[in-house]
Amino acid sequence: MERGKFNKTRVNVSVIIPSFNNKEYLAQAVDSVLKNNYPQIELIIVDNNSDTETKNYLKEIQIKKNVKVIFNEENKGFPKAVNQGILESKGKYVLIANNDVIVPPNSIKRMVEIAESNHEIGIVGAISNYVSGPQFDENAKYSSPKEMFDYAEQIAKEHSGELLEFPRVAFLFTLIKKSVIEKIGGLDERFSPGNFEDDDFCLRAQLEGYKTVIAKDVFIHHYGSKSFKQSNEEYDKIIQTNLKKFVAKWGATPEEIWLEGKEFKRRNIFYPLSGSPFETHFERTLILTDEKDYSMAIEELELAIESFDSYQGNKFANISKAELLHLAGTLYLNLNNYEKAVEFFENELEETPDSVKPLEAIAETFLTAGLTDAALEIAKTIKEVDPLNKFAENLLNKKTG
Repeated sequence: MERGKFNKTRVNVSVIIPSFNNKEYLAQAVDSVLKNNYPQIELIIVDNNSDTETKNYLKEIQIKKNVKVIFNEENKGFPKAVNQGILESKGKYVLIANNDVIVPPNSIKRMVEIAESNHEIGIVGAISNYVSGPQFDENAKYSSPKEMFDYAEQIAKEHSGELLEFPRVAFLFTLIKKSVIEKIGGLDERFSPGNFEDDDFCLRAQLEGYKTVIAKDVFIHHYGSKSFKQSNEEYDKIIQTNLKKFVAKWGATPEEIWLEGKEFKRRNIFYPLSGSPFETHFERTLILTDEKDYSMAIEELELAIESFDSYQGNKFANISKAELLHLAGTLYLNLNNYEKAVEFFENELEETPDSVKPLEAIAETFLTAGLTDAALEIAKTIKEVDPLNKFAENLLNKKTG
């Protein structure tokens, strides 16, 4: 996503709901959003290959309720689904909602009012019965939808206008200014299938100068991680895995950063997101390579290579496939994966058979791997093609010397 390149429309809020099964809960979420007394809204549901019952429901509301639905052929997880929704969004605000929430009337209106009250506010979260940290409302006790709505109305009156500034919110029902996304990009997809992408996004927004606040007068009912708990993956394992990813990226846990004041790594806070898969993945590759995060860089680069042949944009029009293959080989070489490095350099040679650059890279890889004789054989081949080649000459001279 290029900064400032969003469509200008009358839509003020784009509500994005990633869905995976649980039609019963999803239907409640959709109905509560559409009945929220907020006229300038669009609802975008990104379905992660749900069961037949859920898909049939989504096909029905596409027509009957004018809901935009994106059907994925696989479960892409929460961050990727949200990013897909962002690319389709037209609103001044993006509201990310779980598929197992119930949104009391006027909740969206109040959150927008809060966001518009201060230009420094970039992210607005709500309180809930099922959430971690200061968003958790320990007084939420009810036994029916009516009691829940009555409680939400009571909270709205008793805490009208009350805000709590806090550095992070859980993305169960979260309003984000589109201007924030234009400056820092989308959700980091390394945290797929989900968890800690919200911590990461809030930290990046904070580093850009935006405040995150909790609306104490907006109560949202949350059934609680239904999609995750219905999946085959163990929820606790996902949390631990993504916590490690967060620490690998920033050098500290969220608690250490925000509660203990621990120093953390300074990273590029922009996470590229555009309608062009090649541009998205290649720009991410460049950022990650610059940060020496070679493992993540090669993942993005391989996706860029896959989408290169269909690329028709201008931003990276001067990049050749051979250059992409060479970069992939170099990244694998930096990771000491010599077999994969040689594979990509050989692919580069197929793209540019008249070039000695990939041969030099293969020889260099063999040398690094300790395969001196193999490197010398490549050097002889280079000399046959290019008798004045300094790389091959120096390598052969070292052997004879």
